[in-house]
Amino acid sequence: MIVASAIWVERNSRFQVLQSAGSQARTQAKSLAQQASDTFQMADLALISLSRLLGDETPTRSERLAIEKDMAELLLRVPRIRSLAYFEESGWLLATSSRSAAVTNASRTDLFRTLREGTGSRLVVGAPVHDEAAGRWQIVAGHRVTKPDGEFGGMLTATIDSSYFSDFYATFSGSMDGHAALLTSDGITLSRYPYVEDIIGAKVPESPILRALWRGETSGSLQQPSPITGADRLQAFAAVAGQPMVVVFTLPTKAVLAPWHTELVTRLPIVLLLLAVVVGVGLRLAKQAERRQVIEAGLVELSRTDALTGLLNRRDFNETLPHAWSRCREARLPLSLLMIDVDCFKLFNDTYGHQTGDTCLQLVSLAVQDCVSGESHRVIRYGGEEIAVVLPDTSKVRAAEIAETIRQSVVELAIQHATSTVTAVVTVSIGAATEDWKQPRQAPGDLLDDADRALYRAKIGGRNQVVADAGVTGPPPQPSLRVIARN
Repeated sequence: MIVASAIWVERNSRFQVLQSAGSQARTQAKSLAQQASDTFQMADLALISLSRLLGDETPTRSERLAIEKDMAELLLRVPRIRSLAYFEESGWLLATSSRSAAVTNASRTDLFRTLREGTGSRLVVGAPVHDEAAGRWQIVAGHRVTKPDGEFGGMLTATIDSSYFSDFYATFSGSMDGHAALLTSDGITLSRYPYVEDIIGAKVPESPILRALWRGETSGSLQQPSPITGADRLQAFAAVAGQPMVVVFTLPTKAVLAPWHTELVTRLPIVLLLLAVVVGVGLRLAKQAERRQVIEAGLVELSRTDALTGLLNRRDFNETLPHAWSRCREARLPLSLLMIDVDCFKLFNDTYGHQTGDTCLQLVSLAVQDCVSGESHRVIRYGGEEIAVVLPDTSKVRAAEIAETIRQSVVELAIQHATSTVTAVVTVSIGAATEDWKQPRQAPGDLLDDADRALYRAKIGGRNQVVADAGVTGPPPQPSLRVIARN
């Protein structure tokens, strides 16, 4: 009976190790798939912005320098993208941000043919292209350019280095030699870690993972030999949202089971077997509790995040402000609060549509985040077009400086707002309030009320300004317009 129990315990222990590793591998695959989805979304937004800048008229070759300047400015905002290019309807390269283009005539590429024969403006990702001059593989994503009459007008492309994904995957490898690959749904390798240049662009053999993807499954794990090395590996996959792609994350089964094998070989004699079983059960329960805590923490994090902007949401604000209030009151540290409102945002939505309005809020949110760098500072979507910034250990003067930096950064986005009553670009009004404990308020809600009143004064005072105890700061000269939408 004891031997049978021991065998059962060991078999179950091995199964649990594989299950745990499979769960971790699936989590890794989902994280990498989210990173890929975010990257291609950024490429999509960049090409949409470039399309808006180009307008409806087909540019001439004489306008090439102006187009390439716009491309260079866009790339500064999206460092994940290597280059942007515009190919006219015949396939010839008209403009590019790259000094040495890998392709000068795209008419024979699958991507060009797909966009020419298709309709709509969705992002299409083509097969990787090897840039001989730069000595690197690049992933090419494209948008169809459609003329006002509906005819094909060429394509806009954004390239991303294959090694960009490989470098990111390297951070997930860990001590167990984890491998990762980004594949198209038909098995073309876009990137992988470890990076093997000869494999990029090659098609992997049909596998259970690809068949699962074709069946519509979005994630999973299995144990099978690697199609490249033949070694037995624990494999997990996750589909990339918005693209016909999959991320595969694998761990060598031998490395996963190494701790279990070591324990099996060095197991104590029968006399200590019962104790070992008890300890093993305890460890398994602890692991289950830890996994449950991780899952619960993930759900809590999800419930505190705004789906559109990626900022913390109102629920987090209701906890963050009182917590910051208590901590700063105990330490006698100043606490500042900024309330930010996108000026004339209803008019923006009425003019350009809610989808473009969502894009505007995403860009404004990113601009605000870039201006707030403190470890304990929090940027929160308060509601609608309002954003709150909680600034512990931040004086009145410093809060006003941060607010003015945010205001200027939003103006410098140069998002066109033709119906704004303020100026021709999207702007924000900001109200700032600071608790310095010299004449303390009664509660954190009073600080919020003061920031709201300051925001109200900023709006009735003309908008596009910061109102704080230190005074009002006004707008700088207008930058050139950045068009993200048209009537």
